[in-house]
Amino acid sequence: MSYNAMERGFNAGFQLLLRASLIGVAFILIHVAYNTLLHPLRKVPGPLLARATGLWRTVKYFRGTWLDDIVDLHRTYGPVVRIAPNEISFVDEPALKELYGHGKASVKVCLPLRIIRTRM
Repeated sequence: MSYNAMERGFNAGFQLLLRASLIGVAFILIHVAYNTLLHPLRKVPGPLLARATGLWRTVKYFRGTWLDDIVDLHRTYGPVVRIAPNEISFVDEPALKELYGHGKASVKVCLPLRIIRTRM
């Protein structure tokens, strides 16, 4: 194999790697833009990195400062804070009851069990 053929093969591989990398970077940028500008939770306040990616949350978990950081965020941004692209944290008692509380009491009805037998 001549030097020119090896160089062409290397260039082709490098170009393929470069194109794949550019596509990956473009995908990440589009994802970040969507999370910060078009996402349904875009109006919920929070740190920019937390609104754009899950990286903010991951770093706080590994540092072991998660709880303190969440408390600080609520002091800074208020009772509702976006802590990841698809997560919010809130400390509003009526909202907690609305989301996690029980609704109206329901009456349980005991229905008789009917077993239907068919002949085969």
